[in-house]
Amino acid sequence: MAHAGEEGPPAYIRAALDVLQVERIDHGVRCLEDPALVARLAGARVPLTVCPLSNVKLRVFPTLAEHNLCQLLDAGCW
Repeated sequence: MAHAGEEGPPAYIRAALDVLQVERIDHGVRCLEDPALVARLAGARVPLTVCPLSNVKLRVFPTLAEHNLCQLLDAGCW
């Protein structure tokens, strides 16, 4: 497990998968900026531990209503 893709870019998620060989990503909400990465996460069924309140508190998203959790689920991420 690695904490990646909350405030950092999708490349951090990819590095966690490739270099650290993680099986779960904490947060990962920025993966939607990289469609190939989304397909990889969904296809490999890599769980994302998403914490919307943390994402709002750290200003990744301005409000809960603007969080991308539904988009992640629609893209096949879980």
